[in-house]
Amino acid sequence: MASPGPNPGTTTKTEAVFISLDVGAAKINYAYTMPHATYTDLNTDLGITKITNQTSLFYGVNAPKPWRATKTTETATGITTKSSFCSTDKIASLRPKPEYNLQAPKGSLKISGNPNITTVCISIPAATGTVKYLWNMKTDVYNLVKTDLGIQKATKADLNDAIRGMSSPSLPTATKKISGVGRTTFVDPTKLDDAAAKGWTIENGTIVVV
Repeated sequence: MASPGPNPGTTTKTEAVFISLDVGAAKINYAYTMPHATYTDLNTDLGITKITNQTSLFYGVNAPKPWRATKTTETATGITTKSSFCSTDKIASLRPKPEYNLQAPKGSLKISGNPNITTVCISIPAATGTVKYLWNMKTDVYNLVKTDLGIQKATKADLNDAIRGMSSPSLPTATKKISGVGRTTFVDPTKLDDAAAKGWTIENGTIVVV
């Protein structure tokens, strides 16, 4: 039997949404939740899309962050403000609108300067194109696993089309005992079969590879 719909007279208090965030030449669907009333007011101007059955949604990305737009409205009862992230392709059209204030994202991606740490990356699919996923590894571990797992040493040029940290989707990981020590780390999604053939145990993750 089909499940019942929402009770008559109730409204959704929050919406699961995403905006399109440019990361170099690629685009990621940056997903989050927001109040229903804010979504209703801002979705068109800010390029916010309600999540239905989309794939390639990225949650909890630490960096880069999207721009944020705040709308100020003056009514007979006072001044109200509503704020949310906005799609990259909406920034230019928002700049001349007096009711909006734009805030650039804070923070940036960096390469570790510690000689014992190597900032590394793998390529992962995005909504369009691919982005590089960055993290730090101990340099000695990186040298042990880089060839088998398709892990690259990140350069400053890689920062232009890279992201760091996310809660979902999960990335594939590979595990293997090397010289008596168990090693587990991320693996390039295109290298899963190669890594398995070299004795690595693979956990596929939930990243959508197209």
